[in-house]
Amino acid sequence: MKIIQIQYDQLKKYSQIPITFTVNTKYDIIHSQNSSENDLGIQLIEKPVTVPYKKNYDDYESPLDWKAAWNLKWNSDKWGFFLAENNSGEAIGGASVAFKIPGMQMCDGREDLAVLWDIRIQPDHRGKGIGKLLFSEEEKFARENNCTTLKIETQNTNVSACKFYKSMGCILGKVTPHAYSEFPDESQLLFYKDLY
Repeated sequence: MKIIQIQYDQLKKYSQIPITFTVNTKYDIIHSQNSSENDLGIQLIEKPVTVPYKKNYDDYESPLDWKAAWNLKWNSDKWGFFLAENNSGEAIGGASVAFKIPGMQMCDGREDLAVLWDIRIQPDHRGKGIGKLLFSEEEKFARENNCTTLKIETQNTNVSACKFYKSMGCILGKVTPHAYSEFPDESQLLFYKDLY
């Protein structure tokens, strides 16, 4: 297995890696002054959902949409796209990170902040350490571009992602209930990692 950096014109191969997952549990967000998890006074309590369901982030924004959405022709130097390939050259994982993108609200107008935009692993390769290797490449890219902080968005319905980001040293920094009009029951969770 190897990890390679690709250009935006290779996103078709990247987009063939599924990002679908099954929601079996979600985090209830409990406000508690005694929370030791973070400085927000919030605890994330994992609970089963009544009826499990599948969620596919590509249904809302596919990597094939990024070229037009983020003007990649002119901003490609501010993006890092990475593929994990097996020995046969099959894409088994992918990750993307961006910084200083005009109009990208997630950048908060900061020049020293990188956004982990996407990370995806083929379902039969999940849990085998590929995500950790891709995350490390994103961190390296961010540091090489003088970013001091990595920011990641996920939701309380993506428990495995939250656990993964915590395992990579990320800290929950903000919770926004009802952040998505199309998913009124979901809360946005923003994780941060200091890179220095």
